[in-house]
Amino acid sequence: MGSFQKADAQKFDPATVSRVAGGGIYALAVEKPSEDRGKYAIIYVGKTSDLKSRLQKHLNDPSFAGVTHFFTESIGDEAARADREKDLIRHFMPMGNTLADLPRANATEAAYLAVRALWHRRVLATEEVGILGIDKLGRVPETVRLAANNVLKAIAKAEGKPVEQFDPTTAGLYLNLLYATIRNISTADLGYDPSEGQRLLSELRRD
Repeated sequence: MGSFQKADAQKFDPATVSRVAGGGIYALAVEKPSEDRGKYAIIYVGKTSDLKSRLQKHLNDPSFAGVTHFFTESIGDEAARADREKDLIRHFMPMGNTLADLPRANATEAAYLAVRALWHRRVLATEEVGILGIDKLGRVPETVRLAANNVLKAIAKAEGKPVEQFDPTTAGLYLNLLYATIRNISTADLGYDPSEGQRLLSELRRD
């Protein structure tokens, strides 16, 4: 199964999106920093009969923060689009798809748990459902713990190495993505208060 080629990356901005046409599959991506510039982490894969409309929706109402580029493949047949989307999700394990499959309140919790683990540069073992500091967070649904585990596995897959081997720049990239995703979900669904959010993040950084 083929993957996206970096030469096909398009900037995620209104001018570029306005030139997209037809139906197909798409991937939202983040350009990696510094020495990895020109490489991309895929954070969400989707399908649609109208690529321009769907990408404009992501621009105007971003569910996943920090997107810098996108990829598309034109596929006219709905069944073929669905098959290709499934293949790409299996291949990339995008963290955005993991979170999108959860109720949005649970997605916030899963992203927060992933932040805690990533902040301490620890990886959850494949078959384990433990997480650093989980005892301080009270009861957490099993689905949320597993989702946090999958988010971290997706991040590790995107980088090709375990989270505990991330340098500070790489860890910071994904921390900022997760922080911003939590903020976006909270703003839309939970009446997020930015000043309270900053207070909570300051507490997290002190842990």
